Amino acid sequence: MSCAPANLDRPSLTEVNLENLFVAMAKGGDPKADGRTISQQVAEQWLTKAQVIDKSISQADVSGAFKKTGKSAVNFAEFVKILSDLAGSKKVDLHALKEKLLKVPTP
Repeated sequence: MSCAPANLDRPSLTEVNLENLFVAMAKGGDPKADGRTISQQVAEQWLTKAQVIDKSISQADVSGAFKKTGKSAVNFAEFVKILSDLAGSKKVDLHALKEKLLKVPTP
């Protein structure tokens, strides 16, 4: 019986699904949008719908995290970094945040 090591480079199903949803949210029904970056405004709407912006994480927290990037729109990797930073600074489980985001229907 072979015990091959797990492929640590392969993204989890949650990450793949989150990235697909990120693209859909970034496009937001705009046929001209390519889905590679999401604006702060759209990200805040998504986080609000997912109830990530709540008592623990405020809109000001999200705004501050975006300001740290120096960009008005971020790619998926930068978005995940923002989520990670928010989770760490607010002592919220990152996986739970991602699960909440995944429950929001696509636009």
